[in-house]
Amino acid sequence: MENTLQAIVTMISLVNPLVCLAMFKSIEQGQDASVQKKNAARVSLTTLVILVATGLVGTKVLSVFGISLDAFSVTGGAVLIGIGAAMLRGHQTPTNSSPSASGAAAEVGPSLSSLILFSAGPGPITGVITLAAQDKSAVPVGTLIAVGVTCVLLWVTLLVASRKSSGAADSVESGGEESHPESFSRDIATRFMGLIVIAMGAQIGLTGLKGFFAGGG
Repeated sequence: MENTLQAIVTMISLVNPLVCLAMFKSIEQGQDASVQKKNAARVSLTTLVILVATGLVGTKVLSVFGISLDAFSVTGGAVLIGIGAAMLRGHQTPTNSSPSASGAAAEVGPSLSSLILFSAGPGPITGVITLAAQDKSAVPVGTLIAVGVTCVLLWVTLLVASRKSSGAADSVESGGEESHPESFSRDIATRFMGLIVIAMGAQIGLTGLKGFFAGGG
C-alpha cells in the first residue's frame, strides 16, 4: 500500500496536472466549453493508454536488450533526479512565453499533441518503467493504479478549466492576462513536486544500486 501511494505521488509529480492545465488553457483559448470537455477527455485517455502500455511492456523491452531491472532502476532514478532538479529550478514550464513571441504563437498555435507529449513524455514514461521495474511482478498493479489515479486527476483538472472557459475568455477580451497569484501558486507547486521527484529518484536509484551489487551485476 505504501509503495502504491509513493507511486501515485511520483506519477502526479511527473505528469504535473497544474502545468498541463496552463497548457490546456492556452491551447483551448476561444473554444466552446463542449469542445474543451471532449479534448480534455481525449488528452487524459491518450495519456492513460500510453502510460498503461508502457507499464505493461516497458520492462519486457528492457529484457529484450538485456538490461537488468536493477540497472534500469539506477539509470531511471538518475533521470528522475535530473527532471526533478529542472522542476525545482522552475524550468519545467513550457507554457511561459515572452510578450514579443505572442504574435507568432497566435499564428502557429500549440496543439493537443504538444500537451500529450508533455503529459506522457519522456519523464512520465521513465517514471512508469522505473516504478514497474521496482514492482518486480508480472503485472505491476501498483504502477497501473498510480497511472490510473493520475490520469483521472488530469482529466478532472482539465475539466475544471473547460468550465471556467467563459471567465477566461472575458479576461482575454478585456486585455487581462493570467493573474500573478495563480502563476506564483503553480510555480511553487511545481517546485515542491520537483523535490518529491528528486527524493523518489534517489530512493529508486539507491534501491537499484543495492540490488545490482547484491546480485553481482
